[in-house]
Amino acid sequence: MVIAIIGVLIALLLPAVQAAREAARRMECTNKLKQMAIACHNHHDTSNLWPSAQTIPQAIAGAQKTGSVDANGIPVQGLRRWSYVVQLLPFLEQQSIYDGVVQYLNTTANAAPWNNPAVLRVKMSALICPSDRVGQTNADNVQGRLSYHASNGDSIMNDSESDMQKYRGPFRDGLLAPTDMNIFSDGTSNTAILSELGLSPVGGTSWISGGIGFPTANTANDCLNTVSQGRFKGSGITTGTTAPEWYAAELTGRYWTEALACYSIFQTILPPNSPSCAKGPSAYPYSENAVMTPNSKHQGGVNVAIGDGSVRFISQTIDCGNNFTATYTDIQIGESIYGVWGALGTVNGGENKSP
Repeated sequence: MVIAIIGVLIALLLPAVQAAREAARRMECTNKLKQMAIACHNHHDTSNLWPSAQTIPQAIAGAQKTGSVDANGIPVQGLRRWSYVVQLLPFLEQQSIYDGVVQYLNTTANAAPWNNPAVLRVKMSALICPSDRVGQTNADNVQGRLSYHASNGDSIMNDSESDMQKYRGPFRDGLLAPTDMNIFSDGTSNTAILSELGLSPVGGTSWISGGIGFPTANTANDCLNTVSQGRFKGSGITTGTTAPEWYAAELTGRYWTEALACYSIFQTILPPNSPSCAKGPSAYPYSENAVMTPNSKHQGGVNVAIGDGSVRFISQTIDCGNNFTATYTDIQIGESIYGVWGALGTVNGGENKSP
């Protein structure tokens, strides 16, 4: 009888303990996101520039070597794909890692963020939401992952496109479209800058959270249609795009160094905790027409850092409009077609909306 009573008490207590632990993890996740937002502002205070979604080696203080360049002396696009996180390292108390990146750039021909030197494999707890167990691995051969992605606004993104100045979020191309705080004409308190993306486990996953779907067309609706009962459709994992329901072994947040959309970018198009999708050539299906949607291991929504430095929990039921048919080539002007969520992604859409 005593043992039975104890068993019942444990069964009643365990969910409460788990809920308390998750509440603590969510609070820690919120705090890390806030520190990232503050680091963005400190970067601006130091350089008078907002961090860019992708940057060239010379824009990283102390880095000199460029490797392959085009006719104008500008690094080829692949070598320009250093993420916003690299720029923030000194403001996240990671100066030694930043110095290691600079040394790598100065001593390695055609140094690239997807390569595998030890400094690019460093795992930083500041970049991982503690609710996301996938990011807790310490395997030496696994690159450092990234839970917190930068806002590209409300436009479908094409990683093979170099003119990121047409995107309406705060993070753009550091060479073609350097920005400062003046870009926030909608107001910093009405603009999302950072959010969470769930990390996919090594080997791929069919779950929406952490997965990337590959529809054969180009719209957010196509992405929604790859999902059934919380999973991407299909029975196998592939890195190709020969079937519309297949999903890839590519990893969201795979590198904190990399500026490809699936690694460090999000958009305010589909509601939080909806699918993420892309469409590209079979060798790199995750590189074009990307719709990267914030998602988390928290119930009901995601944490989002706002331009004023605050962090808000955004519900997955936030108004997103009812038009998910825009394509990559539809360059938007004026108010976002994606409701309050889309308006939160634009820096200068002329909206005065906040969740």
